Amino acid sequence: MTTDWRIREATVEDSDALARVQLRSWRTAYANLLPADYLAHFTHAEQAQDWRDMLSDETHDPLYVAESAAGEVVGYVLGRTEASWDGPYTSELVALHVLQPYQRQGIGRGLIAAVAAELKRQGHSALMLSVLAANPARAFYERLGGRLLGEKQVEIWEHTIAAEVVYGWDDIARLCASFGKGRVIVIENADPQSFQNLVAQEIRLLQGRLADWRLAAPYADHLRPLDPLERREAERLYRQLRQDRAASGEGTRERVARERRQPWSEEERWTLRKRVWRERRDRERELLEEREQLLLEREEELQHLLGYHQRWLDDLQKLEPGSFGWCAAQSHLREEQGITPDMLDQLQRRRKTVAERHARILLANEDVRAALGEATHSQTHDPFVVAKAITSALAALRCEKVLPVVAAAAALLIAREQTGLSEKDQSR
Repeated sequence: MTTDWRIREATVEDSDALARVQLRSWRTAYANLLPADYLAHFTHAEQAQDWRDMLSDETHDPLYVAESAAGEVVGYVLGRTEASWDGPYTSELVALHVLQPYQRQGIGRGLIAAVAAELKRQGHSALMLSVLAANPARAFYERLGGRLLGEKQVEIWEHTIAAEVVYGWDDIARLCASFGKGRVIVIENADPQSFQNLVAQEIRLLQGRLADWRLAAPYADHLRPLDPLERREAERLYRQLRQDRAASGEGTRERVARERRQPWSEEERWTLRKRVWRERRDRERELLEEREQLLLEREEELQHLLGYHQRWLDDLQKLEPGSFGWCAAQSHLREEQGITPDMLDQLQRRRKTVAERHARILLANEDVRAALGEATHSQTHDPFVVAKAITSALAALRCEKVLPVVAAAAALLIAREQTGLSEKDQSR
């Protein structure tokens, strides 16, 4: 069975196909789990009309379908912006069905990723689902990191009670990556200019090493406790005496004789003491302001690095289905130890390698080559110029969306090809 598939939002035209997948999947997956009379009483016409009514409403819940290479709908997923379980869960995965011949190809994971990304875009951070306790598919949700929340009894049909188990994901971002062995799919509605800016940014990141970031070690507080006032006052008085003596040109003997004749008055000592206090206050204020500024800069830097790390993990999971475990381990390591430059370099190198592999696959596609047109035959060696020429074509492709990092890798490959061709021409 081919592994070429894609995921897209469902439309009203998919109603019949959704009903077909629904009934076939139900009668296969629930044959030994639910009463036969219950499964038999559903008809294609009724289910198709239900889907048609739902999709006719512009505010319907997130619904995505998976298409085979031949354009046949082979699976679907339905989300909901409400949850039927208490706790932090604000969204729910209501239904996931993939026809049996197309299972174990990553389509189910891709469908979950698509609906999770849409729910996250709408502001939801946690997701739950219910599945029959006797359904072997529950192991699939456990492999995706679902946490068992509990069990409940539900009435299925005519006093038929079934046990369901509930799984939850406290962080919906873990599901937002697009899994699967098929095409690179991105659920993203970026306009061409924004897409082009993202591609340009990715080119800069792929061309060289990352910026030299400071280590993400715990913040070292440089604000040390100040010396006691008495010691500072004594040092201040001693410096003042030396300055007065140097200014007057008197020696030690002359100073001692003068102080015996005219000792320091209390007013002079109090004046010096107040000056020391003011200096201490001003110095403390200066150090506190400096510390606050450094803390703000450090917080902004950490947020910047966290954004990079999470986005790159998401990209890697979209591009490399088998990296889910590694990415989860990296995310856990980040939470435990913080961000380090080595961690980012390692992630970026792996992401770059995978993006280049997908870029070669993308450029080998005849339809994509035709859409890119003369951009792939450009004589320029500047990847930014190449990217500007091809991003509009890539963003306009309706059959397939690509990640900005893949588009950037494609632009670099095209520019590299043209550089090689030019060198060959010159050598001739």
